[in-house]
Amino acid sequence: MSQSLRNDQSEYDPIDSGEFAWCFSHGRLHRFAGTDEPWCTAHWAPLTGKTEVEACLDKATRFGSAQFIDGLTGEQQLALIDSHRARRADGQ
Repeated sequence: MSQSLRNDQSEYDPIDSGEFAWCFSHGRLHRFAGTDEPWCTAHWAPLTGKTEVEACLDKATRFGSAQFIDGLTGEQQLALIDSHRARRADGQ
């Protein structure tokens, strides 16, 4: 996954660390608490933070006010698409 999506968290997994992700397809915060794998199959980016507030602050810091994928920079869009493809290849 691209550095712009990982935010210096090379081993970050939303299931194990914070459980939150911003979905740029649905335009909202997702929480993957208590699941073995993410339930959303759309385009999302894992976020740091143990609470919804912390996760939203991380989202705002890295992605600004972008709600949907078209609000991201071209580089961020490509990284998000690449991470989505990698998750699908891994069966998530």
